Amino acid sequence: TAGVVNVTDAAKDVCVGIALNDATAGHPVTYAESGAVVGFGAILTVGIWYCISATGLIAPVADLATSDYISYVGYGITTSNMQVRIINTGLKFA
Repeated sequence: TAGVVNVTDAAKDVCVGIALNDATAGHPVTYAESGAVVGFGAILTVGIWYCISATGLIAPVADLATSDYISYVGYGITTSNMQVRIINTGLKFA
């Protein structure tokens, strides 16, 4: 069963992909895995790594709070596209 990653709980800080649609509980979700290129609109910075934030959304790594677990999801390859690279580090942000 998939759910939202929880960056404050090591047992729930495992990312398998980026959701591409809003799915309610019990309904299917489409997601992108490592290797995919995903368009987000002009909201990314080229070369910046993005991770899962405390709200379960995608954010720059610098936005994590101290002691949040780090799950990288990818990096900006243009201002609109992300190269998805899921890395569940098991490490806390310092």
